[in-house]
Amino acid sequence: MDINAIYLMKQELEKRGVINPNDVSVVSMREKGKKFSFEDHLKALIYALLTNQRKWSDVVPKLPQIDELFFNYDISKILALDGDYFERGIRQLHCGNISIKKQMKNLNKNICILISIEDEYGSLDNYVTSKDSDSIVKDIAAGKYKLYGVGPALAREYLRNVGIDDAKPDLHLKRFMGCERIGVSKNREASDAEVLKEIRQISEITGLTKFDIDYMIWCYCAEGFGEICGATPKCRECVIRKYCRHI
Repeated sequence: MDINAIYLMKQELEKRGVINPNDVSVVSMREKGKKFSFEDHLKALIYALLTNQRKWSDVVPKLPQIDELFFNYDISKILALDGDYFERGIRQLHCGNISIKKQMKNLNKNICILISIEDEYGSLDNYVTSKDSDSIVKDIAAGKYKLYGVGPALAREYLRNVGIDDAKPDLHLKRFMGCERIGVSKNREASDAEVLKEIRQISEITGLTKFDIDYMIWCYCAEGFGEICGATPKCRECVIRKYCRHI
């Protein structure tokens, strides 16, 4: 992928007001010394779960209400209730997804797993920075600390939400890098590995964080954000047409 495309997208998204160049990412906050509490990690996990096959632009306006629903992530209050309470609350906010029932049913189990990690490492922050992100993803998606309802993509989303510099190969990025768009892959949708490799290479060349590169591409595609290179691309509005294979 030509790195000039990244800069052109960034300029266009800033011009449209989709990205604020003055915003400070959670990755930058961590780099500047921010410590993320247990409550921060639980919030990050719940936000990640809510992204599952759900248009994020519908959820964003409801985040303050979601924070209230979960008692600002006070674990004693959450553990005192069953998953049905939170499932109903999420559905009433119209922020549910196809997995919301199972996600909320398993919430208390996941909190207990997070507590066990904190007991072993001293803090969840110590844990997520104890290894490279790929190893942590394997741990919580399928390994020692498997979290219920969390696969590799949601694991990466959780880590990104607590400032770990990584990318999430979701549908937007996989389609964007496919053979009918930017052409990183020979397939219509790039694989997770192809997306992650490409973003890491771009990060090494440009010095931009993987988080920021991922976010720019995602915003360029996502409904409710840039809405330029989505399922039905708006090619006439696209500033990177010359780099694209779409016909």
